[in-house]
Amino acid sequence: MLSKKAFQNGLRTLMVAGGLTGFLGGWAILAHAPKPVQSSAPAPASVTATLPPLDLKALSPSGSTAVASQAAQPLASLPTARSFSLPRLRTGGS
Repeated sequence: MLSKKAFQNGLRTLMVAGGLTGFLGGWAILAHAPKPVQSSAPAPASVTATLPPLDLKALSPSGSTAVASQAAQPLASLPTARSFSLPRLRTGGS
């Protein structure tokens, strides 16, 4: 039967071997991966897209912009947090 020390050393050796195998295997897979394809089309220097102004009346189901006045209402207040104390744990130690 193996001693505790020999078992721990065996586990450590197995963990190191597995880590090195995983690292080197991942490195090999990454080295053999296909290289990224370079685009043949030149990239535009600057892309500027202008959007039309937002029509709020068209978005509203009733055709009015009453949504803006509803957003100005104050938020309801949240209840205040109650303070509580935990019972003191007595372990009977020194």
